[in-house]
Amino acid sequence: LMYQIALCENDREDLQRIKTLLERASRELQFSYQLTDYSSGEQFLNFMRPYLYDIAVFDIEMNKISGIEAAKKLRDVDKKVKIIFTTIHKENVFSSFYAEPLQYFIKPVKYEEFKEILLKATEDIRARKSQVFAFCFNNLLYSVPISDILYFESRKRIVNVVTISETL
Repeated sequence: LMYQIALCENDREDLQRIKTLLERASRELQFSYQLTDYSSGEQFLNFMRPYLYDIAVFDIEMNKISGIEAAKKLRDVDKKVKIIFTTIHKENVFSSFYAEPLQYFIKPVKYEEFKEILLKATEDIRARKSQVFAFCFNNLLYSVPISDILYFESRKRIVNVVTISETL
């Protein structure tokens, strides 16, 4: 099982630190992943699609669009994605609740805590993925929960998956 992870972080050092934590945890927990990183909330929102990511890690403080705003927009179209926030300020914790985060880390993120949350996320995702319709389109792998699918429609050799929130 390959996990799709989005990392939205505008600070280069923090981006590299989280990538290193992720590499180490994936080795120890024995899971594989594909990481897509974004340097701003705007960039993330331009490429965001429902059912594309299993886990999304957002820095809260970013230019223009905050990690909380980007996560809220993701949560609006994808109820299953596991959202993790990182920040240097504790004050933002309450404003993050709308996005229903799995965890909220104060930087610098501690490895053992990060690994523990990744274990919980991957266990939840593995259980859920046994109940998804997975397909590849434009070199992107989508995993749509069967419970979100309303119906399939076929038009001239193209199959559309019609879900609660959109047509893929």
